[in-house]
Amino acid sequence: MATRRINELYAMEKTVVAAGAATVGYLLERTAGAATVNNCTTATIGMYVAAETGAAGASVKVYGPGCGCIPVEVGTGGATAGSYAAWAAANDGFTNAPALADGNTVTAVYGVFEDSGVAGDIVGLWFQPRTFVESA
Repeated sequence: MATRRINELYAMEKTVVAAGAATVGYLLERTAGAATVNNCTTATIGMYVAAETGAAGASVKVYGPGCGCIPVEVGTGGATAGSYAAWAAANDGFTNAPALADGNTVTAVYGVFEDSGVAGDIVGLWFQPRTFVESA
């Protein structure tokens, strides 16, 4: 696990949606027209990463796209330095994205891992959310 200084300049404040939560190092979805955030699931597209943990109604710091290398939690499947990052199917952190090769899958990736790690580790992620739409 690598330790690095994080540039707080790009961190912003968001409110956690009612009955929601924000977990440090987890992907967050925008809700209610971007006014609030909530932990992401594989059924939603993430826009931020939580810089701190907060319960429903709390104001939390989040990192948005272009923040550089940010700390994230590794989920089921692990992380490999230099690999694209996806949100783990178990909704427990970031993991290596599947190979982009079948020609008919839409894949959301959230950047490239700086470090390698196993589930539960905190690693660096060059945070740049994007969606790949493959064509045959």
